[in-house]
Amino acid sequence: MLPTILISLLLSMTGPQVSEQVTITASEGTVSPENEIDAETIENYNLTSLQDTFVFFPAIYLNTRGVNGIQADISFKGSRGNQVGVLLNGIPMNNIQSYHHNMDLPVAPEDLASFQIVPSGSGVPPFAFSGQVMLETQDNRQERYHASWGSDYTYRVYAADNGLSYLVEGSEGYRDNTDYHNTNLTWQGKLRGGVDVFTAFNVKEFGAEDFYAPYPSYEKTQTFLASARWRGITGYAVRHDDTFYLVRSDPEAFRNDNTTYRTGVFQEFNRGQLFLSYHVAANRLESQNLKAADMEPDDQPYIHDDQEATVRGAWLFQAGQWTLRPGLGLSYSSRNTTEILPFFSLYRRVGPVALTMDASRSVRLPDYTELYYTSPNNQGNPGLQAEESWNADLTVHWQSLSASVFYRDETNLIDWVMRDDLWHAENIGDASVWGVELNAAYRGFTLGYQMISRDNNLDLETKYTYYAPKNRWVLRYAGREGTFVYQYLDIPGLGNASILDVTFFGSGFYLKVQNALDETYETLPGIPMPGRTYMLGYRFNGPIRW
Repeated sequence: MLPTILISLLLSMTGPQVSEQVTITASEGTVSPENEIDAETIENYNLTSLQDTFVFFPAIYLNTRGVNGIQADISFKGSRGNQVGVLLNGIPMNNIQSYHHNMDLPVAPEDLASFQIVPSGSGVPPFAFSGQVMLETQDNRQERYHASWGSDYTYRVYAADNGLSYLVEGSEGYRDNTDYHNTNLTWQGKLRGGVDVFTAFNVKEFGAEDFYAPYPSYEKTQTFLASARWRGITGYAVRHDDTFYLVRSDPEAFRNDNTTYRTGVFQEFNRGQLFLSYHVAANRLESQNLKAADMEPDDQPYIHDDQEATVRGAWLFQAGQWTLRPGLGLSYSSRNTTEILPFFSLYRRVGPVALTMDASRSVRLPDYTELYYTSPNNQGNPGLQAEESWNADLTVHWQSLSASVFYRDETNLIDWVMRDDLWHAENIGDASVWGVELNAAYRGFTLGYQMISRDNNLDLETKYTYYAPKNRWVLRYAGREGTFVYQYLDIPGLGNASILDVTFFGSGFYLKVQNALDETYETLPGIPMPGRTYMLGYRFNGPIRW
């Protein structure tokens, strides 16, 4: 009922006055404004976690295991978290150990200049099976401060100046064993010779009650990132450490320690209507648990190395009234054969209406947890084949309205199947996914809707059922005295929920009420989300004067 009322209120207003400009380039294809938010929007809505930014788009959804994104998996148009690419300043943050770490990003919302989503149909890199999210940081030269305190003894302090930013936050948790503590530190600047440097560090530790199994678990992760860009060439290195206790009070009952390394170089070339890019990377995993068949118990830590390279090219040209962008990617991995990944876009404007279409092929290699993980509840499978997908998107734009239809054909899907009281990683079969997405904007209002249908040939008890909403509404508003973000979720197997976040502010102070309707809901079975919570905060831009 509530979604219908909100939609009626929005549509009963006079027609949209905000015109939309759709751009097409050889590198990016079609890009529409509703797929991106900027630093001003992040500040206007007083976003205090990266999780908050994902709420803005109906196409992406987070399966959360706690508050403030302390552990969350991304779903893009009905996919699972391991099928979504995550890029920070162009650097792939997808973790080769497990996709549960893809959101261990060493930045705060205040650090971002933009947050954009790109469907796989437009020809994203091979690790982005269904699509990707792209986060770009700002230079943090301006002096800024942000502090808040709220329910469950939740605290948050952020400061930035002269290229350096610092964040410390934590909470005692909204239920037993859901406490967390998180620290971010970033610095970026320019060295002699025109070299742009970005460094970031994150450490977070949290109670993981029932997060991955019905145990009072605990986890600590650390992420180190360093990159340098010179004349369009970017080199980077990422290290991620993960320590997991199945039982927090008894660390040695089952403990899993992993360290992953990723180093790489990438560059893009735009020569008029021609786009070329390359990306070369090397990965290493050191693990106390992920043992291949040819390794001995005394070999700890078990070391896995692989290399990868991707070359992509696209050409933009006119064919009558149509703008076309055919492209081709070649992806090599030392763990897999070379994959040919074609992609294609077309664009045409007919009066005030713009039409875009994208299509592509994508792949996803199994992560090392799926290959080698062994625990009291799980058994990996080194014989897994890569997942594959064909993707297509058709979108119509008119002023600030857009409507899309998308389709994804998936094969060789990987999941954990229950056999003999143990979860086994297997290629479980194929599926077809299709859906509809609508977006509208009027003054301070933005409305989005997505419907997803998933058809598969599976009749198995699997561990990671796709708990993506079948229907999802997102309505948001930003005004002078406050903002609100409303979501209506219809999740098969988990029911319906109406989640409303409201913020009131003035003169730097603000009061944020999350889940203001005190809704009882879950995004994953067995992990209830918090009820109504409050945060009182203060933001200040500019130097502190004593």
